[in-house]
Amino acid sequence: MSKSLALPQLFNRFPDDAAAERWLVRQRWPDGMRCPICDADDVQARPTRKLQPYRGRVCRRDFSVKTATVMHGSHLDCRVWVIALYLPVSRPKGVQPPAVLGPGPFLQGYLAPVASHPRGLPHRPGAVPGAGRGG
Repeated sequence: MSKSLALPQLFNRFPDDAAAERWLVRQRWPDGMRCPICDADDVQARPTRKLQPYRGRVCRRDFSVKTATVMHGSHLDCRVWVIALYLPVSRPKGVQPPAVLGPGPFLQGYLAPVASHPRGLPHRPGAVPGAGRGG
């Protein structure tokens, strides 16, 4: 049985945004990074581009680990998202925190691509696919 992390341990595990982003990348693409727009595995790292540090070479679109997830369009740092993913599942008695201890249904729901758009992206910034008139 896994042991839950206390908040100080969580902050030590993710001391900065870069550590949280590396962890999110490993969770989202355990078999290697793929472009969330065209699903190609030909991806170029662009470390000088902080907001969207990766580029799909097939579709020539920039993206980040937050692209096509519920985090898409958010200006919150990855560290804030990791903590936000951890908190709801860390408090109930007997519930282990899959967002920190490993991939699970809770985490995969946050990292899963948005399926209602052909490219996996919301139709407009801030839009929630499937909400509103006409689905």
